[in-house]
Amino acid sequence: MSRSRLTGSVALIAIALACAVALAVTRELTAPRIAAERAAAANAALLDMTGRPALPPEAWSGNLWHLCDGTALMRGRADGYAGAIEWLLFIDVAPASRIRALRVIAHRETPGIADFLNAPGHPWMQAFVARGAGEPPPDTLTGATITTRALGQSLTTALATATPPGEGECP
Repeated sequence: MSRSRLTGSVALIAIALACAVALAVTRELTAPRIAAERAAAANAALLDMTGRPALPPEAWSGNLWHLCDGTALMRGRADGYAGAIEWLLFIDVAPASRIRALRVIAHRETPGIADFLNAPGHPWMQAFVARGAGEPPPDTLTGATITTRALGQSLTTALATATPPGEGECP
């Protein structure tokens, strides 16, 4: 190998290494802020849905949080086209489980095609409101069939598992 090729190869490796280090440092420096922003977005969704501020994480019993007024919050995730779709449901638990509000709090779906996930007022998202356990999810949206099917099935399954508070859960 000629000296100029060796010099070029070493320079390329050094640049790649510098870029990798810069990316790793940036990720470490921004991770706490990203986590805080995600938590703030989830708390804002919670406040918007229920009118209540967030409670500490220990208020959750698994993926269910009984609000002790016949309602509850559920959280979960669906496997969409591009990865996990994290959601919050505000539901009535008594006498039968019914959806009051739905918010998607995190996803990595294709921008443009899955923008409806960011819009709680979108007709497809609103089609879940007042649906009860055992009712089928709304029809899928063309162009986002994997996403809508996955979210619909996840919400239907979650709603079927919602139970009223147990003994001692509510004062």
